[in-house]
This record gives sequence, C-alpha cells and structure tokens, in this order.
Amino acid sequence: MSSEEDPKQRRGRGSGGHGGVDGGVGARTEPIPLFDTSPLARSSSMSEEPVVRGEMAIERLVALGALQSFGYRRLWSAVASQHPDRFWENLRLGRSEHSIRSTEVQRRMWSQQLAATDVSGLYARQLEVGPVTAFGDSAHPVCQIRDPFVPPVLYWATGLDAEDRRSCRAAVGMVAIVGTRRPTGSGIRLAREFGAGLTAAGVGVISGLALGIDGAAHRGALEQSAFHSNPAPLAVVGSGVDRPYPRQHAELWAAVEAQGAIVSEYPSGTPPAAWRFPERNRVMVGLSDLILVVESHESGGSLVTANLAAAAGRPVMAVPGSVLSPASVGTNRLLADGCAPCLCIDDVLTALELVRGSISSRAVAVNRPSAQGLDRVVEPRRPDRSTAATSVCAALDWYPCSIASIVDQVPLPITEVLAGIAELEAEGTVLVQSGYITRLG
Repeated sequence: MSSEEDPKQRRGRGSGGHGGVDGGVGARTEPIPLFDTSPLARSSSMSEEPVVRGEMAIERLVALGALQSFGYRRLWSAVASQHPDRFWENLRLGRSEHSIRSTEVQRRMWSQQLAATDVSGLYARQLEVGPVTAFGDSAHPVCQIRDPFVPPVLYWATGLDAEDRRSCRAAVGMVAIVGTRRPTGSGIRLAREFGAGLTAAGVGVISGLALGIDGAAHRGALEQSAFHSNPAPLAVVGSGVDRPYPRQHAELWAAVEAQGAIVSEYPSGTPPAAWRFPERNRVMVGLSDLILVVESHESGGSLVTANLAAAAGRPVMAVPGSVLSPASVGTNRLLADGCAPCLCIDDVLTALELVRGSISSRAVAVNRPSAQGLDRVVEPRRPDRSTAATSVCAALDWYPCSIASIVDQVPLPITEVLAGIAELEAEGTVLVQSGYITRLG
C-alpha cells in the first residue's frame, strides 16, 4: 500500500502466496510489513487488502469465523476445501459438509446466522477497525495449512502508518513473555527489564496484555520500541482487537496499538470470555520463537502456555525464583522438569542463536537477583513528584511491605505519607492491596 493511500479506502483483490494455495485473480501490490518474516520471526506482517483463497474469498472466511462455535479447525477446513463454493453453499443452506464434523442443530444455527449476515458489510466493518489477513497472503504469519497454532484468519489493530511500517525493522526473533497475574515486585521488575532489554537487542516481544507479568513486559517493550531502530511490541488478545481487556490496561492497550500491533483470531466486537484466553495462549505460541516464563504459581495460564509451546516444538525458558515464593512454584517446577533456566537477556539470545555480531553488542543485561540488584533501588527524584512521594518511593523494597512499616520509616507526618502513597498509586508506581504496598516500577 502506498503512503498516499488511506487503508480504509483500499479494497483491491490479490493473490495467495504460501502453502500451495491456488492464486487469486488480479494484480496486487505487496503490503508494507509491520513484522518481516525472518527465519526466526514467524509473526510476519500485515496488509489491509482482501485476498482470495482459491475461490473462497476472505470476506466469506470472515463470515464463517464469526459463526457461533465454528472454531479455527473448521475454518481451516474451509481454507483447505477443493470446492470452496460447494462448502459455502452447504453451510448457507444448512446441508451436511463432509469435510467438517457438525450436528444438525449446528448446521441449522449456522445457516440462520449466515442468512442474517451481510458478508461484504461485515468484512468492511472489520477493515474499519484494522487490517485482516488470511492464510495464503504474504502478509499473514508463516504457517502450514491446518496449523493448530496459527489461525487461518487474523484481525489486527495498529496505529502505525505506512511510513512507520517502512522504518519498523524486522524483529530478529519473537519471544513471548508470560507469567502470573499476581506477581511479586521482583517479578514485575524482571518482566519489565526483559521486555525492554530484548526489544533493545532487536527481539520482538509478544505478550497477552493481561495483568501482572504480561503488562510489565509490554511496558518495558514500549520503553525501547520508541527508539527508531527497535522492533515494535505485539499483543495477542482473547477478544476483539477493539475490546480492551482488562479495563485496568485500557491505556496500555492503546499504547501497544499505537507503537506496535494488537492481533486476535476473533473478529472485532468479540467480548472477552474465560475460555478464549487459553486459545489466545495457543496463538501466542504460534507467533513466537521462544517462550519465557518469568513467574508462575503452581497452576495457571502461563503453565498452559509452556505446555502448548512444548507441543509446538518451541523452546521454553523459566526465570528461577525463591522456593519460599508462591509466585515461583510453577517456574521452579518447570526448571526441575528440565526447562532451560534464564538468568539474563544473554541466555535468551543464546537460545535464539542470536548472540553474535551486532546483536550481542546491543544486548542490555538484566541484573541477576542480588541484595543490591533487586532489594533496593535508589531513584532520582522526579521534578513533578512531591517530597512525600519521593520519600515513600525511596523506602520501598521490591517485595510487598505494610503501609504501617512505611509510615514508621518515612520521617514525615502520617497524612503526608499517605498522600505520597496515593500519589505513587495514581502514577502506577505502586499497587496498594489489603494494607500492603507492592512496587511496580
């Protein structure tokens, strides 16, 4: 797409490019990628153009993907169909389609939903939110047909214009940083530093925009992606790309969209649901070259992601934690089961086989846990921060501490100390819960 064109005005048709799918009709202009398809970086790029899959147009694939309980496996069957028109007509008329399993109730439901769907209008509404890519498009992440981890259709939201996409370098690899929604202060700090350091080293950071480790990793990536030579962050979400979730991350969601991209296998308007988040983790694995688990409780989504990564043949690394910390039970168990330990960014780059040449020289080391590294940080006073907030911040450790202990340590009236805590909470530096303060940044 040329820089002069508005993506919402572009409606050209094009041809497929991967996986042996028959090409479509008409000429196409190669899209300007947000993420290049390097040997390691599977989350390739994006296009605003509709693409034909054999005779199954992307508009029809979008309509099928919006059907209740249709799922990515059946959508892959539509992509792989040798008779796409017959496939479409069978579903539209409620007839049995031999290439997919379905009940009579499902067929009747899908037929009714398709009858009520304005196919072209639905696709146009998706494009108003952002680009849509599908298998066979050079702008779609590289995958094999019927790939269980990369969906056949993806929906994107990005604030980068064509000029920014030209200058947005390819990530030399994609690393998913995952972990618990209930991290320690040390976990938050490490996730943020890994996100920033990997981005500075030319590695694209993927996460799920969840509370805790995900959000910290994205904040770190955003700090470095603003620099011209660094890759953009990518968020994989379990809702439509126009449905920010959780609400606490609305601003972070907008920042990732503006500086990088948000992607989902669900059409815009899809609300978040508990069952969609494990599916989100599946896609995250498909777009990643390596999974890094920073902190994980005994059970949770990050361990599900690690198991999915093992099934997909992706390497998994885990950051060791204290055996006394519930937030590290899962990561320590991964290590005991043979997962590779990660103590610094160089460990990740080594696993990616990228510690050579300019990459190693650009790496930003993460401090290993130590009394001086994680227990206390001396931070210069910000010009816009009050004396009370600065004093409270200096008294905080990288683990939860009680408000009473902070009041005892800070030599100011209790009302000023409490006002300083409220100021730090408002700026997102601390989390206050049940009388305890956890430092977040």
